[in-house]
Amino acid sequence: MSDLQLESIETWAPHPTAAPLTERSGDTLAIAANGTRTCIGGWQIAYSGVEAGKMYEIVAQTQFQDVEQARDVLRCEVYWGHLDRDSGRRGEVLSWDYLLPEWNGDTVQFSRRLTAPEDAEHFLQPFLQAMQTLGVELEVHHGHELYRCGHLDDQIIAALEGTEAIKAILHEVTGKKMSDDWSPYNPVCEACSRLTGARVTAFDTGARTVSYVCDCGHQATAPVSQAGKLTWRVDWPARWQALGVTAEPFGKDHASRGGSYDTGKRIMREVFGGEPPHPIPYEWIGLKGQGDMSSSKGNLVSIVTLTQAIPPDVVRYLVFRVKPMRRIAFDPGLPLLNLMDEYDNLSSSQRDARAADLARVSEPDAIGVPFRHLVNLAQITDGDVSGIQAILKRHKLPVPEAGALKKRVEFATYWVDRFSPPESRLRLQPSLPERAATLSPLQRQALSLLDQRLQADMDGDAIHALVYALSEESGLAAKEVFQAIYLAFLDNTRGPRVGWFLRSLEPDFVHARLREAAARGEAAQC
Repeated sequence: MSDLQLESIETWAPHPTAAPLTERSGDTLAIAANGTRTCIGGWQIAYSGVEAGKMYEIVAQTQFQDVEQARDVLRCEVYWGHLDRDSGRRGEVLSWDYLLPEWNGDTVQFSRRLTAPEDAEHFLQPFLQAMQTLGVELEVHHGHELYRCGHLDDQIIAALEGTEAIKAILHEVTGKKMSDDWSPYNPVCEACSRLTGARVTAFDTGARTVSYVCDCGHQATAPVSQAGKLTWRVDWPARWQALGVTAEPFGKDHASRGGSYDTGKRIMREVFGGEPPHPIPYEWIGLKGQGDMSSSKGNLVSIVTLTQAIPPDVVRYLVFRVKPMRRIAFDPGLPLLNLMDEYDNLSSSQRDARAADLARVSEPDAIGVPFRHLVNLAQITDGDVSGIQAILKRHKLPVPEAGALKKRVEFATYWVDRFSPPESRLRLQPSLPERAATLSPLQRQALSLLDQRLQADMDGDAIHALVYALSEESGLAAKEVFQAIYLAFLDNTRGPRVGWFLRSLEPDFVHARLREAAARGEAAQC
């Protein structure tokens, strides 16, 4: 499935309460029973880029141990569509198939060649919608349709006629010598559906047909538009000519010496008689701590996901501020918040004004509230827009219009759900956490003093200074007072800047919680 893009690898269980134990180590996915009789589930691996009507060979290598009757309990299935992660429902599944097992001791290989259902176009739609959101206008041409409608017939015949010239080019550029029976065209056997077992024996230029024989014993003659496809290094320049491509962006691997572009430009000139498109090579995007993004590694953040976490202008800014042949080190965690604020802040010294101008696809929608700040507000209020507006008013900050604020809150909430590190997650507790009973007498005293001295007209900085003063007065390290406050409100020992945080909450709620926390500690000591 090398022509697909790995979107995600997630655990799957139709009954979450009976989910198996799972563990992932690199490319190895482990599943273990959880001790219940109803235990069922495993891993769900999702791919995008599926083309309707196209055949895919799907293979999964599996090893097992301590499994009784493995043939009855181990299986691998393919779903064309969306399978709910934590449900037995098949969601938007168009169809599904079993992969066929080949047992060998304690190993089993699940495999099968399957044709994507015609409605599999549905997999492409999220990507196309993301492109539209980003202001990228696309005219989509499906590879299998180019072949089937005969749009590549001229190039296929030219390639078959120029087989020896192509072999020479590949040898000179890559150093690899092709076999005597090598052909630039790979037939797909109509009997066994194999792409690698059939070889061309003849072709008819006038009839535009190709004859082949397969290892399975089948032989046939069929139209070149129906019988197979060109090999990759020939297919690429064939599409250049057929589609009239004048500029071609591609990853640096294709731009390396002896790479696909080097062979493609010669095949374009010497076999197809045209000029190759202007090359636009680009570096790969790296994911912090995981190296370059790669579908084979599974370390991807899809463009669909990214456009739900930050506005389209900021996604474009992420790319435009770096030259194409410079690597983008991408971190979707806290640095993504910095990127948002860099783009929004017109006076920031870090902001690339030219890149920002190129990135704009809509009217500026900065709301005057730092995105990092908004992420905390969205968590404190559970995304309630009116609640956030009230907090901003208390802080004497600009209060955005509800519609514009709602859009930003949706981005902030999605970022928290998908990318925020644990230490950035906040959950304001509706009642005093049980762990408040563990507060020391000095911590309870500090909370009581804070309740007494906290004034309604104090801003965040004044509250922060007050906390420091109380820590000295109580004989505690400031860290211990901060921890007591976070424990009382968040059931955590870490949180946002404490002055800003307390100022963001309703004053009556703050005083009530501080008094309750101090009293709870006293009761626990009795």
